Amino acid sequence: MSNHDIRATVIRVLETETGYDLARLDPDSDLRAQVDIDSMRYVAISVAIENALGIELPIEVMRVRTFNEFMAMVEAEVARILAPL
Repeated sequence: MSNHDIRATVIRVLETETGYDLARLDPDSDLRAQVDIDSMRYVAISVAIENALGIELPIEVMRVRTFNEFMAMVEAEVARILAPL
């Protein structure tokens, strides 16, 4: 799975869950403030992304503030899962 595919999946889930057009998103600003989600909704979105990608994000995802930080964590987790043993 390429980073492009991962990003597309995350964007699709975020847009579906929030109704927000991510084309307007500033990837280096506070994600939760931009799409107007609280902590509980953030958890639900994280779980939806985990399910869509077949991964389990670390609890540290709750401290991530920007879309770019979130993507870096998701991409790292996908790479960890796909890495040969």
